[in-house]
Amino acid sequence: MTKRRFALAFLAAAVVALGLAGRVPATPPPRGLDVSVVTAMAGRLQVSPVGTIARAEDLRAPDSALGRITLTNVTRRAVALRLRALPSTPELDDAVRVSVQVGGVPVRRTTLGRLRADTAPIRLEPGLRTQVSVRLWLTPGADYAGRTVDVVLELPTRAPYSRRSWTLR
Repeated sequence: MTKRRFALAFLAAAVVALGLAGRVPATPPPRGLDVSVVTAMAGRLQVSPVGTIARAEDLRAPDSALGRITLTNVTRRAVALRLRALPSTPELDDAVRVSVQVGGVPVRRTTLGRLRADTAPIRLEPGLRTQVSVRLWLTPGADYAGRTVDVVLELPTRAPYSRRSWTLR
């Protein structure tokens, strides 16, 4: 009697297992945006860390990616810093929003495409460490599914003409 019950239970388990294994998988949900923000070394500045400062896989609206770097002016005079983003593709220029803060002060809040142009000059005093934060997020309703964008954050600097004036060379 117990052999029959065992055989019946085994048969029922086998039917359930085969039924589950034979199911057609559902369509996987579309992936979000894969984004990375990278910095490089810059003249007149010590950049820490160098390399990838933010990475997000499967980013979807309203989530965001945040990266922070510390800049130190290694010259003996103040320099003017202008941040610029160079994305790997122009397709997502309007879909990705960017916010830049320098020393806790908002400098620019715009789209990735508009950050291709330089920001207003930011004065960096010699020897002072300044933290720069970059946050990227997606515009709701934008078409970004399954795409990848790599953003290079350029840090061009210029020296002023004199100590008193802030006219850029």
